[in-house]
Amino acid sequence: MKLEPGTMVHGYKIVSLLGEGGMGEVYLGEDAMLERKVAIKRLNPLLTTDAQFSARFITEARIQARLNHPNIVALHSFFQEEGVYYMVMEHAAGCTLRDMILSMGLIPEARALGLFSQIAAALAYSHDMQIIHRDIKPSNIMVSDDDRIKIMDFGIARIRGEIGNTMTGQVVGSINYMSPEQIKAAKDIDHRTDIFSAGVLLYEMLTGKLPYNVDTGSDFLVMEQIVNAPLPDPRALYAFISDGTVNALQAMTAKDRSQRPGNMQTAVEILGGKAAHLPATQATRVSANDATRVSPAVSNATVLSPQPVQVKREASGMVYVAGGSFEMGNNTGRQDERPVHTVTLSAFYMAKFPVTQEQYQAVMKLNPSQFKGNKHPVEKISWREAIRYCNMLSKIEGLKPCYLTGSSGMSPDNPECDWLANGYRLPTEAEWEYAARGGVYAQKGGPVATLDLRQEGGKTNDAMHMTQAVGLAPANELGITDMLGNVNEWCWDWYMVEYYAHSIARNPIGPMQGMYKVCRGGSWKNLSMSVTTRFSFELNQFYNNVGFRVVRSG
Repeated sequence: MKLEPGTMVHGYKIVSLLGEGGMGEVYLGEDAMLERKVAIKRLNPLLTTDAQFSARFITEARIQARLNHPNIVALHSFFQEEGVYYMVMEHAAGCTLRDMILSMGLIPEARALGLFSQIAAALAYSHDMQIIHRDIKPSNIMVSDDDRIKIMDFGIARIRGEIGNTMTGQVVGSINYMSPEQIKAAKDIDHRTDIFSAGVLLYEMLTGKLPYNVDTGSDFLVMEQIVNAPLPDPRALYAFISDGTVNALQAMTAKDRSQRPGNMQTAVEILGGKAAHLPATQATRVSANDATRVSPAVSNATVLSPQPVQVKREASGMVYVAGGSFEMGNNTGRQDERPVHTVTLSAFYMAKFPVTQEQYQAVMKLNPSQFKGNKHPVEKISWREAIRYCNMLSKIEGLKPCYLTGSSGMSPDNPECDWLANGYRLPTEAEWEYAARGGVYAQKGGPVATLDLRQEGGKTNDAMHMTQAVGLAPANELGITDMLGNVNEWCWDWYMVEYYAHSIARNPIGPMQGMYKVCRGGSWKNLSMSVTTRFSFELNQFYNNVGFRVVRSG
């Protein structure tokens, strides 16, 4: 019999049922004394008299009590009432990683690695405590709204070297995420089984699919593939995964555990990440004070709340930009940069570089640029052509195009934007300025950044009178580069001199109409530009100093 809302158990009020399984139920509860939400896990009363199940539940509580890490759900209390065992746990708000994958289909590499670095930090800690989880899977991982990870359910975890509560030869865990040695029911399971499962988990995050054949009713076929079949190339499912990440996936999921990384930190090092080298409290979040000490490059961003450190990678393409608030504009700048006003943005993804000629050629089958070079930004692209590229790239990658044409009496070349679509689009100018400042990682206070391209790129670009290859300039706090040099960049917004005086505070998208579109950033023609400087160009015109970069809604 389930507990009804309002029931009091040992000083805790039952609010609602969160989930249930063969072992029991998990409830959302309230701690009456401390006035906080908790998760209450109850062993099924029918199993209380079963010595094996009771022992497993008690072992789970004892293991959970040993663990104190920001990425692991904490145990608050353990008790028995009317013969039934209860665990009171930290309530981890958000959704499971399983639900996140089902909703998104796949998680872009930069964001996936940011999440994975936290999972790795938690597993490294538990392994140091000689605790093996043995059931790492998306449904056992909670993700908060600001991408903080919490690992749950140590129900089948084992303390290394101790005899567990399962019988010798018994297979435990979730088949799709099991290591070969788990499937073989090896007696000497160690921490490397978690490394294998974490590799499968990362594969699924990056592709939206499990690596082995699950379109079958036979668990034995799946197990045979895990034991014997090579890891399928994830780029067959999503082409934009970096070589380093693929190499790490192969290492973590090696059939022979002696060929896997020796620990989780080594796995993250193979990925190229930095977070695992930080103390546990820093690997998962940046405090408001920390965020003001990151870099002096840009200014005036206001940190609303701590955000997780994002793993930045050269080949990841897109960078996750956590949502937040900042002071947009510059009261000492030109008239169209005034007044400074507070803007709050939702999370989004932004390309690390402007679209290159190589990328544009691959999608549109032409290269109109004046200054040829595969790694140079594409230029001589009109706003309308940039829109077409976004829609075409979205279709190629199986995403929903953002730009709608032919509706509301609008011409095909003057589209509406579906802001909820998961495809590529141009940034709003608010998104562009926020990212240029470094988002939530930007230094608070001080002057608005003004950067000469000759300093940024290490070259006297004005003497060259042309673009240069992307990525030569130092990246900002988000890992984004070339925002104050190379080419001006198209934004979505219509241009209006006095718009800032009338801008909405949350996710502004510019005036409803106009004659010109906004461009941002300095170019080889425009040196010493501020992150607040605005330009305006006709949307059907093209220039040899104007290109664009893409974003996706978060």
